[in-house]
Amino acid sequence: MLSDAKRTFKEVVMLKTGTRGRVIAGAVAFMVALVSWPASALADSGEVKLTPEASKLPGGKVLETLTNGAAGLLLVVCLLALVVAAGIWAVSHHSGNPQHASRARSGVIVCIAAALLITAGPALINFASHLGSTVK
Repeated sequence: MLSDAKRTFKEVVMLKTGTRGRVIAGAVAFMVALVSWPASALADSGEVKLTPEASKLPGGKVLETLTNGAAGLLLVVCLLALVVAAGIWAVSHHSGNPQHASRARSGVIVCIAAALLITAGPALINFASHLGSTVK
């Protein structure tokens, strides 16, 4: 099987030229070799297991409390910045200053995106963690 990987690598190198082609060819050859590697060779090695638990850390609950407090503070800052940016947007729009109105509109969008990331952050991290734990 490994000889097939080498042959595939040579075929890909012949098709692609230049640095980018060699990098792509190397990546393809690595993936083919990894897939064709005998499963028994991987099964004989020792397994490493990881079970992340914040409660096992010294001060884990304190760290969670601090994180929740920081998230609350950041949401208040996002709200304050949103109000300021929206006010600048309105005043700039009515005074005929498109440059400031555009910058303030960007500020409103950034505030909304930041609040979304702050509140959805734990769900995104948990999703990625659960997705990673399903890999065998």
